[in-house]
Amino acid sequence: MNEMDSQAHEAIRNTLATYNWCGDNGDYEGYLATFALNGVLDLKNIGTYDGRESIREGVTRAFGASPAQLERRRKAGGRFSHHVSSIRIELTSSTEARCWSYFAVAGPSGWDHWGRYTDRLALIEGRWLFTYRRVSVDGRSPGAVLYDPNSQ
Repeated sequence: MNEMDSQAHEAIRNTLATYNWCGDNGDYEGYLATFALNGVLDLKNIGTYDGRESIREGVTRAFGASPAQLERRRKAGGRFSHHVSSIRIELTSSTEARCWSYFAVAGPSGWDHWGRYTDRLALIEGRWLFTYRRVSVDGRSPGAVLYDPNSQ
């Protein structure tokens, strides 16, 4: 791996971390800024959202806007945090990459849900941004607070 590839890998890891850090801390503008303007967020079994405004609406609906979701979070108390591991990055050109990783979400009562990210990114104006992100939830704890496909 040459120096340019190493820099690209590190910048892509930073995009992955920024996506989760901003999401965990309620910085939705920062979260949206990890996507290209025409980026796609594909939430398996929930929906596909094209473009930042559609992503904003979809994420608000899927992760925290419904009365049932807000009540579950209020009752759970505490903080939730995403943990990403086994990050595999494949540069397909000097300006495009594919990435795969696992995630797990911890909350006040332990692990909430876990799964996989499948990504395509592009180098746009000096930043690696998601052009496509698929979120696949593989499992959830009984009583999961952040992921309940029945409450969407």
